[in-house]
Amino acid sequence: MKKTLKKKRPISAEQIARMATRGEDISRFFTRRIGMVHPLRKISVNFSGATLAELNALARELNFSIEVLIKKLVREGLDSRRMRLLSSQPAAIHSRSIKHLRRASGKNRAR
Repeated sequence: MKKTLKKKRPISAEQIARMATRGEDISRFFTRRIGMVHPLRKISVNFSGATLAELNALARELNFSIEVLIKKLVREGLDSRRMRLLSSQPAAIHSRSIKHLRRASGKNRAR
C-alpha cells in the first residue's frame, strides 16, 4: 500500500502570535505578496456648494458614497498626472523617474 503524505493543517493566528512572543522566527508564514499597508489619515476638505451638489449628484448616479467617489477621483487624477509626467520624458529619464516616484510613494522594492 502506498504511503500518502499527510497535509499539514494551517497554523492559526493565535499560534503564530504565541511563537512570536516566545521569540521564534515566524517569517515563513508571510509570503510578501501584499505590499505594506499604509495607515489612513483623516483630513478635512471644504467644497463650495456647487461642487458639493455636483459630487452628490454624481455619487448618487454611480451608487457610491461621496467619500468613495472623492477617493476614486483623487486617485484617477494622481494616476493621470503620473502617466503624463512619465510619457513626456525620454526613455533614459523614464526609469529614473519611476524610481523617484516609488521612493516618494514609499515603494522601494524593484518591480
